[in-house]
Amino acid sequence: MVLVTCVTMLAACQTTYAQKPIRMAPAAMQYFADWAAIPHAKAFAVSENGRAVGIVYCPEFGGCAGPSESTAISICEANSKGVPCLIYGVDGKPVLDDPKLQAYLETHKGDRSKIR
Repeated sequence: MVLVTCVTMLAACQTTYAQKPIRMAPAAMQYFADWAAIPHAKAFAVSENGRAVGIVYCPEFGGCAGPSESTAISICEANSKGVPCLIYGVDGKPVLDDPKLQAYLETHKGDRSKIR
């Protein structure tokens, strides 16, 4: 019984990663580029419709603790008007092959000063 409870609790805490490319709005793609330019980028979440994002990064001179992926999803879903969000980037890189995003990143440089 204890094992079932532990497994159930772990399943509830799992973060959902994108399994296929999401058609992101241009502003979301630029936000990804800006987030990826941060030296300590942790997690990037995007809504399933590609319009809302949530990010987590660590300050340059401070420690970073806590569940960054679930925090990014929570931030994204607070901005998405009920649309579910998925993890799309971890440690400054996409979690899956997305040719459209990759092409965007090759032609649009991120500006970490835009992230606040």
